[in-house]
Amino acid sequence: MTFLATSGLGAALPVLFILICPLAMVFMMRGMHGGHGHGQPERDQKSRAHMSMDELKRERDKLNEEIGQRAEGAALR
Repeated sequence: MTFLATSGLGAALPVLFILICPLAMVFMMRGMHGGHGHGQPERDQKSRAHMSMDELKRERDKLNEEIGQRAEGAALR
């Protein structure tokens, strides 16, 4: 304890703890938003623009089937 008091580190610790909180929050928020696929809708729109009508119909049919399966699962609960 005497080392902290004589080195000035003891006075700096509360200030460091106060500064660590906002910095940690900034890094956590960046990590949360960075990992969720920002920019992905733009890529999906570009790739869908190059899809043929048959491919789009197949994708629609798959999605409709998935919606039906999920609706049946929700009705069973």
